[in-house]
Amino acid sequence: MGQACPCPDRASAERCLSEVAGVLGNTRSVDWADDFPAEGDRVVASLFEQYPD
Repeated sequence: MGQACPCPDRASAERCLSEVAGVLGNTRSVDWADDFPAEGDRVVASLFEQYPD
């Protein structure tokens, strides 16, 4: 968790990255809304890959 990480703690950061991995890998969580992820969500998730810091 560097300075740019908006997550308050390590557990939150790990969950966030897990959700991003799910979006990028087309692995749906049972907790997600029916319309998630939408195209915009995939674009935002891809930014984590492009700019990991």
